[in-house]
Amino acid sequence: MAVASTSVSQFFDRLVLISNSVPKSGSTYLHSMQQHFLLSLCGKGGPDFSAFTKAGIQVDGSYIPKPHSAEFLALIASPTLTGGPFVVKTHTMLNAGLRDTLLKSGNVFASMSIRDPLDIYFSARDNFRKSGEFPEFGSTQSGCEIVNGYFTKIYESSVNTSHKKTVPIVRYEQIMTDPVGALLASLNPFIKENVMRKIAEDHLNLQKAAAGASKRFNLGTLDRRALDRSDADFDHVSRALAETRQVFGYAAKGHEI
Repeated sequence: MAVASTSVSQFFDRLVLISNSVPKSGSTYLHSMQQHFLLSLCGKGGPDFSAFTKAGIQVDGSYIPKPHSAEFLALIASPTLTGGPFVVKTHTMLNAGLRDTLLKSGNVFASMSIRDPLDIYFSARDNFRKSGEFPEFGSTQSGCEIVNGYFTKIYESSVNTSHKKTVPIVRYEQIMTDPVGALLASLNPFIKENVMRKIAEDHLNLQKAAAGASKRFNLGTLDRRALDRSDADFDHVSRALAETRQVFGYAAKGHEI
């Protein structure tokens, strides 16, 4: 882990924040806020992933398609990696290799954005009906099993890691209604500590800096599906996902949405 004597500039120069997420969870918006906020804090106009591409790591914008690859894990843990902060976006579980790197490296942190499992189910089912994508959602039982299994793995991977290194979990609803709060909530306490040190050194205002990051992006582009309670599957799916939804703080029946 990073030690207290590490300077603020050294901390951010080596910082890697893995902005991990459930698909369709407002993750692009949250990642964009995190990236703009941290880069602006350090006086940088944009990300530079040249060190990643030189190491043979595929980077699509700021998205890392293979975050479990040996090349990616070796690079983010390398003491020679500088030029940050690096805020990368992924859709993945914190598997053994990634978790080990996260826990052993004082410069690597993660956050998780999630969305109501009901939203995820009906979005995937609608995609199946329109395009044939996600064939598992052709059956209600199969679709519910997929969603329950996916969220269980996400919960276990994030919470098990958080016992030793906090992985903040931010809900889609907070991103939509309180983007500044969601941004700040997504930062590990150690990142926040260094953010406050940086703000104190540069005489900045935390709320103004965070608000500036959120105002750069258009919340209107985030689409929230209006759940149709008259849908023939609604009550059945709501019951099938009730336990998973409660784990993540959503009302068990779904009728309160």
